Amino acid sequence: MLKYTIYFEGLFTALHFLSIIVITFIVITDKFKKLKLMFYLSSIITIVLPLLFVTPVGSRCFLATYVMFIIYVLELIDYLVNDNSIKYIKKIAILTSIAFGIYLLNIYMYISYIDYKRLQNIKEMSENSSSASVPILPYNDYVWMSTPIPDFSLDVRYKLFYNLDEDVKFYYMTFDDWKTTKK
Repeated sequence: MLKYTIYFEGLFTALHFLSIIVITFIVITDKFKKLKLMFYLSSIITIVLPLLFVTPVGSRCFLATYVMFIIYVLELIDYLVNDNSIKYIKKIAILTSIAFGIYLLNIYMYISYIDYKRLQNIKEMSENSSSASVPILPYNDYVWMSTPIPDFSLDVRYKLFYNLDEDVKFYYMTFDDWKTTKK
């Protein structure tokens, strides 16, 4: 399931951006404002396209994109306030916020559940042997430093925090591999 996540996120992002463009064409009646907003959206695409060929890509690479999108949103809000269309936007904003909140809640609840299962697995394995398999959490892009890797001494801190035997050696595996071994 998780191996298709990257394609789903890419498709969802493309559809989301396309819907923003379509909504901009439909909702905005002022031609000058529409051209201005479309310029911001096309600038976002122009800024992101070179990143398809660059590695590594981190969140800092998208700072200009965030700034352009913030400018787009501010221009859109300015248009809506001056056009007296804000009453319709309130309902849309509330529904969007609820949907986005449910989406994030679902992801973080799943991460929390797997983290709990991972800790139980480590405790069971460390009682029986001197090594334990540690899965990398799903959606690890949503959590900072979620895997206790030895490079930053996180494995030592992890063992101390959860009162695990310090001599236990961690072996890391993908979540999909770990999930198939648990079945």
